[in-house]
Amino acid sequence: MPGTRPEGKPSRTQTAATPPVSSFSPGMKGLHWTVALLMLIMLYGGFTLGKETATLHFGTGLVVLVLMVIWLAVRANTVRPPYPTGMKHWHIVAAKLTHRGLYACVTLQPIFGLVMVATSKHEP
Repeated sequence: MPGTRPEGKPSRTQTAATPPVSSFSPGMKGLHWTVALLMLIMLYGGFTLGKETATLHFGTGLVVLVLMVIWLAVRANTVRPPYPTGMKHWHIVAAKLTHRGLYACVTLQPIFGLVMVATSKHEP
């Protein structure tokens, strides 16, 4: 049955009251790939950071932070598709932990950047 874990306990992805979904919405996919692209730009910008690119890097970081807050709010209030049938329990646990770790890193990194800029005695 979709939305159940191997032990037969219902998952938080789907319940009897929610209609089943087989995929994330196009909006969620677009938000996901936008944040992914911005993170790649941020990584490149971080390694090539100079005075002329610092403002762009800072602005992009703010955009990533805002998009992640939106992503987390929407993600918390939408039904997720179930994991593939036959997926081992430890794979599901590893997938959930990996995703939560990525969400934390991508959300906290811009916050750390803001703190660093706010407390720095030097120009960026």
